[in-house]
Amino acid sequence: PAWAAVCTEVLAAVRDSNIMGVRDRLVGRGFRCGPVYGGSKQKPGQGYYEITPPPAFPSSYYLVGKNVRMNKEVLRSKTQLVKYFEACLALAQSGGAYRTQSERDEERRAAMESSDDDDDDD
Repeated sequence: PAWAAVCTEVLAAVRDSNIMGVRDRLVGRGFRCGPVYGGSKQKPGQGYYEITPPPAFPSSYYLVGKNVRMNKEVLRSKTQLVKYFEACLALAQSGGAYRTQSERDEERRAAMESSDDDDDDD
């Protein structure tokens, strides 16, 4: 798949850097990156931000997120990002089936709409 080359490239970059050092590269490859939290001017390179893969990439929830306690829908650390890219590459190599990020986003939208419908007082 086309996303495998991006995963290979960004995985190499994140291994040689930190999560702050690959933000621009991620954005340039279509990842959505939220605002930076926990950084400081005294300690550049520290902090974190929420990362969501591009729509056509494998869903981070199914590869990494469902196995963590909190923040299941986004990647927020170097460790999670490395696990995600490694899982993507293993998936590409095996040719296994996967749900895309856009499919996961649609699942979440449908679940939210369904729960909104349940709250209606007739």
